[in-house]
Amino acid sequence: MQVSEGERRAGLLARGLEERGIAVAIRGSLVSVVGGRRLWAEIERRAPGLPARMADGRLWVDAGELPDEEIARAAEAIARAFRDVEGLVV
Repeated sequence: MQVSEGERRAGLLARGLEERGIAVAIRGSLVSVVGGRRLWAEIERRAPGLPARMADGRLWVDAGELPDEEIARAAEAIARAFRDVEGLVV
């Protein structure tokens, strides 16, 4: 089975988040983490260009839209947002 570039990047982002203690789900090139409006606001502040959206109480990031060199920075920005949002412990 061949993996698309978006799926490969999703795997890299998911690994980066899991290494920082954040549980993720992957669907194609999308990586999701549980979060709410406060997490979304913090992500918007820290990484305004991140290809992300909120849906069903989860933050969805389209890793297929991220260049390889941005994936580690995106994982770090999401992890920092988790640490800074009250009630989310990483």
